[in-house]
Amino acid sequence: SNQMVPSATLRELATGSQHHFLVVGSNAREHAIARKLKESHLCASLSCFAANNNPGIKTVCDNFSTGNITDGAAVAEFARAHKITIAVVGPEGPLEAGVSDALWA
Repeated sequence: SNQMVPSATLRELATGSQHHFLVVGSNAREHAIARKLKESHLCASLSCFAANNNPGIKTVCDNFSTGNITDGAAVAEFARAHKITIAVVGPEGPLEAGVSDALWA
């Protein structure tokens, strides 16, 4: 199935299973998160769905796209296309708009 895996536990993360990470957002917070995720041995791939072109984030990502980060369907479609297993939603706007719920669906 192409659904995100909700069962990734801290224990699984600690044992070294690799994940396909998604960062939603394009500000300094998301840049810092993206850099750290990319450095991790747990990172099989790093994707970003951003509100605007951030060259710093784009440099560390395997997949980068811009769009409406409050559009849950668009973010979820991007996540499915890149087989995302863990998503980090940085800005509050997408959280308020239900993007996390769309990713779990």
